[in-house]
Amino acid sequence: MAGLNSKDAVKKDEKRSPFDWLSLKISRKLDSNPSSEKASVFVSVPKRVVALATQRNRIKRLIRETVRQDSFFKDEGKTYFFNVTRLPDVKALGLREVKTIVERIKTAGPFP
Repeated sequence: MAGLNSKDAVKKDEKRSPFDWLSLKISRKLDSNPSSEKASVFVSVPKRVVALATQRNRIKRLIRETVRQDSFFKDEGKTYFFNVTRLPDVKALGLREVKTIVERIKTAGPFP
């Protein structure tokens, strides 16, 4: 059985959508602490996916700003986990693009 060579990896990467670099998982909060009034949002940008710290921080800032402006993420009883699964085009990435990706994620999946 032969492994993937670099040409196969490039072909596989070309098939990917520009919107599949971000995933969202939603869970209910385990503790019903009355002092926590806001929903919890966690953003994970692994170093092995995005090597430069400035790019990781920019991606996290854009995701946090998108969540702050969207009323979907205001449910007090839930925790939202965002995970970056591959390197997006950081230079072309802006707030509008992240909002579009988050909207696609919200409409694509059944969330509790």
